[in-house]
Amino acid sequence: MAETPTTANRGYPKLSLNNTPVEDVPRTNGALDGIDADVANILVELATKALIGHGHTIEEITNLASTLASLAPLNHNHDLAGLSDVNLTGAPADRPLVTTSGGTIGFGPAIATAAAQLAIAAISGLSAENVQEALAELAAGKVSQVEGAGEWAGSRFASLDGIVSPGNGFKIRPSHNNSNMFEYLTLDGRRVALMGVLNENSFLIRLYNPATGAFRNGLRFYLTGELTYDATMLIDNAGRMAAPLADSVTGTTRATSDKSTSVATTAFVHHVADHLLWVRDERTIATPGGSPPATGTWFARNLNTIEANSITGSNLAANQITLPAGTYLVSATAVVHRSGLAKLRLHNLTAGRSLIESAVVNASNSTYDAILQHLHGRIELTVPSVIELQQVVTYDAGNNQTLGLASTIGAASVFADMIIRKV
Repeated sequence: MAETPTTANRGYPKLSLNNTPVEDVPRTNGALDGIDADVANILVELATKALIGHGHTIEEITNLASTLASLAPLNHNHDLAGLSDVNLTGAPADRPLVTTSGGTIGFGPAIATAAAQLAIAAISGLSAENVQEALAELAAGKVSQVEGAGEWAGSRFASLDGIVSPGNGFKIRPSHNNSNMFEYLTLDGRRVALMGVLNENSFLIRLYNPATGAFRNGLRFYLTGELTYDATMLIDNAGRMAAPLADSVTGTTRATSDKSTSVATTAFVHHVADHLLWVRDERTIATPGGSPPATGTWFARNLNTIEANSITGSNLAANQITLPAGTYLVSATAVVHRSGLAKLRLHNLTAGRSLIESAVVNASNSTYDAILQHLHGRIELTVPSVIELQQVVTYDAGNNQTLGLASTIGAASVFADMIIRKV
């Protein structure tokens, strides 16, 4: 039987060394007929094409000459009176331009004085002289204290360059409990802290919650040697600290030095609430830990229980942990039994990279070894991310206990454990 090879592009019949002349001659004639037809078509198409160097005059392009003639010159302009929506008929001098009810531009009413134009009401005690004095004092780098009820009300305080603006450092508060205070602000003008003499016996430092502008925490120092936390006594007369610190968290009681002649020294506590996520692989007693999906490849350790969660925006689902952007300290453990070589890692599924890796352990498959593997480290997430606690082993005994022995000891079986603390 004759072979029928063809060309790659157009499929013309090609000769075959295995064919006889009788078999290939008709195929060759067919190839020549196909080439002849294609060349004929190409010649017809070429006859309809213009030469590379051909050109056209403006008159030969349809509507081009008439369109160009209707356009304005590049440097043309118009007088104000020549605009269709501007009416300058009978225009008087010194009148402002205004829009009219018909949508055109006309002239407004006469304005007697500049003050009337700006609608400035009379201000008692204001004169050109004291305005100039105030401007001169501002130019000299000073700012007047806002009037308060204290002894120094009306006095003037020098201020550092660059921080006299309420939106750029601090400002002097008018009065607070019959005193003058410094109020510290963020760059966008939100209050952060208040500090100053509260009265003749005490000095106050208080913090704001920048999000709400409300008071949050504070310390009050007394000349008598006492120290209070907001309205609650922090250092009592016995020299011991026992008071709520922040958000229902209670501080420990401890003795201080003799405070009969001086204020006790202590660190200011802003917030001691812990922010952590604690998850585990916890199962009913006597349940085995299971087998790895495969040996020699990374797999996710089972995590099915949230023991505690105080990190806003975090979650556990299908062995995967979602965390908001931030810095975290991580501590994790996972047990292996007769696994051969084993290694733990914390893997960022969002970024596709490993964050922390543990040391390699060897739970021998011949001696029935079981090892609790550890992983510790610090991670920084610049965006919200999904992470997994993963492990790799090189052996599986096939008894459904490579990832943890079944036991009747205790109240539950725990095969993996991880605590993530936001710092």
